Amino acid sequence: MKHNATDVSTNNPITEFSTGLPALDKLIGGVLPGDNFVWHVDSYDTFFPVARMFTKGAYALDHNVVFFRWNDTKNPFRQWDTDLTRNVFEYRLHPKNDFERFITEMHTVIEDAAPHTVFIFDLLSDLTNHFRAEQSLENFFVLTCPFILQMKHLGVFPILRNRHPFSTAHPIQETTQIDIDLFHYNQAKHLHLRKADGRHTDLMYTMHRWEEDRLVPLLNSVDAVTALHDGGWEGLQSASYRMIIQWDREFMNGAEYLAQPQIDAAEKQKQLTRLLPMIITRDPRMLRLYERYFTLEDIIYVWKRTIGSGMIGGKSAGMLLSRAIVKKEIPEASQYLEPHDSFFIASDVYYDFLVKNNCWRIRKKQQCRETLLEDAAVGRKRILNGNFSAEIMQRFADMLRYFGQEPIIVRSSSLQEDAYQNAFAGKYESVFCSNQGTPQTRLDAFTNAVRTVYASTMSNEALRYREKRNLLGQDEQMAILVQRVSGTRCRNTFYPHMAGVGLSYNPYIWNPKIKPEAGVLRLVVGLGTRAVDRHDDDHARVVALNMPELPPLGDSESGRSYTQCKVDIINLKENKIQSRYFVDLIEQCKNFPSNRLAAVDTIVQKRQQETGHRGRVPWVVDFTQLFRNTDLASSFQKILVALKKTYETEVEIEFTVTLLPDDSVRLNIVQCRPFQIELDGELATSSQIPAHAVLKTKQTTILHANGAILGKSRRHHVNRIIFVVPAAYSMLSEQDKYIVARLIGKLTRLTPPKVNDDDEHVNVVLVGPGRWGTRMPSLGVPITSSDISNVSAMCELDIMHEGLIPDLSLGTHFFHELVESNILYIGYFSARPDNSLHMQFLTQTHNRLEELLPEENRWENVVRVIDSTATIPLYLSADLQQQSAKLFGIEQT
Repeated sequence: MKHNATDVSTNNPITEFSTGLPALDKLIGGVLPGDNFVWHVDSYDTFFPVARMFTKGAYALDHNVVFFRWNDTKNPFRQWDTDLTRNVFEYRLHPKNDFERFITEMHTVIEDAAPHTVFIFDLLSDLTNHFRAEQSLENFFVLTCPFILQMKHLGVFPILRNRHPFSTAHPIQETTQIDIDLFHYNQAKHLHLRKADGRHTDLMYTMHRWEEDRLVPLLNSVDAVTALHDGGWEGLQSASYRMIIQWDREFMNGAEYLAQPQIDAAEKQKQLTRLLPMIITRDPRMLRLYERYFTLEDIIYVWKRTIGSGMIGGKSAGMLLSRAIVKKEIPEASQYLEPHDSFFIASDVYYDFLVKNNCWRIRKKQQCRETLLEDAAVGRKRILNGNFSAEIMQRFADMLRYFGQEPIIVRSSSLQEDAYQNAFAGKYESVFCSNQGTPQTRLDAFTNAVRTVYASTMSNEALRYREKRNLLGQDEQMAILVQRVSGTRCRNTFYPHMAGVGLSYNPYIWNPKIKPEAGVLRLVVGLGTRAVDRHDDDHARVVALNMPELPPLGDSESGRSYTQCKVDIINLKENKIQSRYFVDLIEQCKNFPSNRLAAVDTIVQKRQQETGHRGRVPWVVDFTQLFRNTDLASSFQKILVALKKTYETEVEIEFTVTLLPDDSVRLNIVQCRPFQIELDGELATSSQIPAHAVLKTKQTTILHANGAILGKSRRHHVNRIIFVVPAAYSMLSEQDKYIVARLIGKLTRLTPPKVNDDDEHVNVVLVGPGRWGTRMPSLGVPITSSDISNVSAMCELDIMHEGLIPDLSLGTHFFHELVESNILYIGYFSARPDNSLHMQFLTQTHNRLEELLPEENRWENVVRVIDSTATIPLYLSADLQQQSAKLFGIEQT
């Protein structure tokens, strides 16, 4: 039921009424004639201060207050000041069983009332006791609320939270103009606006703490989710309205069992075992873990937060399991966990969406190699323009009302994702939603995000990945994980203080004191996009957990070069992710805990003072103070060890960290999956390398790199080197650089000649300037994941231009490509005295490009293809523990 929200002539809210709390008037954009306020309260007593507040507002404007009373025991106006109640008129009603007489009598009073009367109603929930039917309560409200709007009075209605079914609550919410959730948490009143018809303000749907005459917005996710988590939320209202199917009945039976006064532990476990494969996973290995760490209460909680039926997918399952493991195995660390309030869009919603939007047959084609990509583009277009059922749209809207205006992320969680065998890292989309604007604007943005994730199941990259991993014949459906973005709000900017990736095994040992089994973090300030994606214009902080203060590359000078400069944030005003310089962010956000995350670069500061330069404070984001003054590093190490022990394999987690004003921290584990890395063992000598090669006799060292080696140690022959000449490549246009990248892809798909007839493996090594796989051709070669599928090693040279440093991409999607394909990564730092590059060999040895691809001969001065020959066979030797790699040839005599 809508009305105009503003005076068109002034564009200002009309102020003929007041709630009595100016802060609330401002929050909702003004009280308008005809407004009806529905207050959801834990108890009737909770409503008494609200009634007093509205009476105070009416008194100040000399308006009458009529209290419609039908409760025999409680009266919110009892024992009030006489002056405040001089315009309050109590009208006693007797509902009994005569609804018609009750509603007619009330409407007569409303119709005869003086202009601008404020009508405060007794507890609506009591009416169901009088009329013995929820339908009567709905009828009462949908008749009374529009009548008050028509007469331009004001209505105030209390109703008990979580008491009524969706069939009653939904019409009330749709009919009223203002809908507010009021509850107590941590001995304080909290107010969450869920609807304000016809108006909008920036923080309107943000949760607020009610402190006397002030409404204080909860601007960080820890406060908001904790308040909602402990405030008695009972699930989506629309969940009680969904069409009851057998799937739902099974969980309803489980919930009813929990409500029994006496519960048998064995029966409770039996109920859990029965429900797990219906919603969590059917993987026997994962099921065993869930049976150990999940409870029946846990799975009912998941069901209440699930939209649709079916499975919640691998990413959701991993997140939930990791949190359960930490809580049980590390109680002291679990106190640091930020509560999660995620929602799950189950797999049947996806399947139903494909069927109803004419995509099912296209999906069937993608189960066969011959028709894998046939009509994939058509399928993506249909998905992006597809429609959801009215029931699903209602539940989406219901979920968004829960989140208010807090940013959320819509993440893929397919059935095969984050499994023991397959990571699918970066193959499916995840979409941030700033979640700002009107309810309809937010709903439109959210449904577009869901469609984007669904469409990514038909992307060429995802389909090729499934083909490569022999997964085309397995059922792959897309569920979705909807998570609150952890972090804090500063004006129109939202960001987590820290985010990153943690690995239980550290494959990068830049110092002999580093223990690989202690684990490693890839850490950034701001959104974790800079930790999981390869950002070519910046660096993340790599943290060895047994030595967290040790700078990367081993010295402070290199540490200053290898530091984060930009921070990814959500621009709430423009509804998109942006990058800000760290120094700009801390100037904008005065409460940003910069001293806990960064340190002043005293060397640069001294130079500024010596030269008289008055620039900004030179910050270095190193997290040293945080690790020095907290037990965060040891907590991460314990968590990763516990997860590894439980999963019985190495693991990877994604996380955020919020720094609270009392100097404590809250950790949010947002993802956990098995990490399929081959652990480094004793370096064995391959039979493919002759003894005199191992003894380093008659060698021509082509490349010797120390200090940045990722991957399993190895010694083997090399069939082909593909070398991109730095000087020639840097002179190309951006368009030509993309052409060269595609040429590299063509070359890697060609099978080079074997060194020996009995060779089992063919090994190709890429050597080139800047960063392989970059999105910025000015910083490297923009190859794709499919271009490196047949590569055994790749080397990044820091000679693209001054200041470019090879990127140790631990934990990124790029890193997963290397790990799953067992590709060795070599970072070459030209400034190190123990590194060497034989440029003459690489540029003057016979180039086979024209022989292999005659049509590409114009790139001979840019791309060189060097094959191992009987005269000079090529070899690669890499030692992870020593952080050393050598590419060399052996001259035959």
